[in-house]
Amino acid sequence: DAADRQSMTADGIVLDGEGPLHQQIRRAIARPILSGAWAPGRRIPSEHDLVARFGVSRMTVNRALASLAGEGLVERRRKAGTVVAARSAERAV
Repeated sequence: DAADRQSMTADGIVLDGEGPLHQQIRRAIARPILSGAWAPGRRIPSEHDLVARFGVSRMTVNRALASLAGEGLVERRRKAGTVVAARSAERAV
């Protein structure tokens, strides 16, 4: 139930239940980045952790992270993981 999911996500990543899973995961990760709760350089949970947390395929998580990277919100680094990107001077939300 929702309370279980909420308690399981101490870092604030919670799905909203609206639309495709990859979009829900993308929004759940974008929320703390855009609010400033996650500072640039902060490592986000690994693909493996997100797959386990949400019970989705690795491709679903990969699609969400690729979308965030395309928007410039995160930087994906091979062997190092995904981190919050440095903020540009102005970015449309």
